[in-house]
Amino acid sequence: MSIIENSDDIEHFISRNIWGKKSIDFHFRQKTQTNRSDVGLSGYSICQDQFIKLKYAQIQTIIDNVARQLLFSGLKTGDILALQLPNSIESQILYLACWQQGMVVAPLPTLWREHDIKQALIRISPQAFISPILHDGFNYSELMYQIGFDISSLRLLFSIGGGNVDGCIALDEYFNAQVTNDLIVLKPDDYRAVDADSPCLITFSKDVKGSNTPFYHTHNQLIAAANIFNSLAKPSIGNNISNPFPPTSIATCATTIVSWALTEAALVCFDGLMATEFQNIETNKAILLLPAAFDEPNLVSALFNQGLSKLILINKIHAKSAQVTPNENIIDITTFNEYAFIPCLRTSQTNQIECKNHSYALLDGETKDNIILTEYVNAAEQSVWQISCSFLPTNTAKVNNRTNTDIIVNVNTGNESNVTVGNMLVNFADIELELLNYHGVEDAAILVFDDKLLGQKPVLAIVPKVGSVILHHEIVEFLKNKLIATHKIPLELYKIPDIPRDQFGNIVRHTSKQELLKLVGPTNNNIEVDDLLSVQNQLANLIAEAK
Repeated sequence: MSIIENSDDIEHFISRNIWGKKSIDFHFRQKTQTNRSDVGLSGYSICQDQFIKLKYAQIQTIIDNVARQLLFSGLKTGDILALQLPNSIESQILYLACWQQGMVVAPLPTLWREHDIKQALIRISPQAFISPILHDGFNYSELMYQIGFDISSLRLLFSIGGGNVDGCIALDEYFNAQVTNDLIVLKPDDYRAVDADSPCLITFSKDVKGSNTPFYHTHNQLIAAANIFNSLAKPSIGNNISNPFPPTSIATCATTIVSWALTEAALVCFDGLMATEFQNIETNKAILLLPAAFDEPNLVSALFNQGLSKLILINKIHAKSAQVTPNENIIDITTFNEYAFIPCLRTSQTNQIECKNHSYALLDGETKDNIILTEYVNAAEQSVWQISCSFLPTNTAKVNNRTNTDIIVNVNTGNESNVTVGNMLVNFADIELELLNYHGVEDAAILVFDDKLLGQKPVLAIVPKVGSVILHHEIVEFLKNKLIATHKIPLELYKIPDIPRDQFGNIVRHTSKQELLKLVGPTNNNIEVDDLLSVQNQLANLIAEAK
């Protein structure tokens, strides 16, 4: 996957008020000044376990209260908070409270359990984790204990919706703040600025082998996507934006909470349990978001007969869609995982964006951006997608602890993990997966040397997290406890700064002991080392040169 940002067009988008220098929080504070007495947020409350309504003055008071508590707990600008919450009033307020302080939110689906959650948390290394105590009949207390023990980056655990849990900070009381007056508060300009180009949201997309890959989105990317969406949906006073599904993707987040912050519409939150209970959703003048699977003619007709204003159906490129009926009040949002965000009015018999060039135009007909979707086979005979667009999310990804806006992201987890050892063909994918779960490991792979006796000799290669002490015998015991066959576990361990990969992100498995010894220690990253590590590196280099 090649994700390219065309920075030359940014000035053009700034002049059209699509791209700017103001964060989501700034836009919300501007809205708060003029809508303080209006009902702005309604829906299911985890803390009160009922449907409630909040005015903008109440919302801002609660946001400030929650943000102060997060800061008091030791969190700061740039920290990552992982949230595993149902779609609720509390989830929306937490997004805004984090964005107000420049923190990054990583919403995780409530359906994910221990394995998926751990994999996601390992990839993003958050400083805090927030979850309900009970939801959908599942008790999260044991999960939080396990996560707090296993994920080394976590410093804080927060709980919502229930009594106190040992080791967690209960946030319920901070959502019960009452507004003492309705005076106009400080102007948005008086608040400290949050960089509009800083990351504010992390979403996940599964690759072809099922691994969750994190992608980072900035305030500006979300605002740009919401502005594009709003040019079609045109939310106004009286509209309620209703989304019965957690905003865990760029599409749902940009079209719900960010559109709400930018327009005069209100937001209605429904728990995912209510997704099919349309009798509970007030559709009159509503803007309703649904997965494309709900595109059923009888349901669509019934919703519009009840006064629905706009219906937004979110689909994926090449996904099988129901029969398409032209309707100017239906907006189709086509996504390619988390890379492309293409909304369009349903004015024809098809809404699928195929693999081709797509020029996106606003309602006035002026072309605002040219989106190029291209699929090709690279030199390694892999099927690779190339996405080219100027501002549509996401054009930022994190690889090997570095953030880059012009990189290639492969759609595979690496080259084949099969290695021929003697007369056996051994697959090491299970070991690599378990190693990523081991505390203190940033990245890991099985590499191979040429060996006269065995043909190929496998070795363990890991990238330790900063400050981690990892011993070979501890990893061996860890893998044995995971029921990995003893004969598969390599007998040598190498700690290196980066796992060797090709330009497509695939693991370069074939190496040599000399090459690995040259990588031992942190000197390749220009990090200052103490005397003992310096001696170790000198010895390693001498041994490598003598071989």
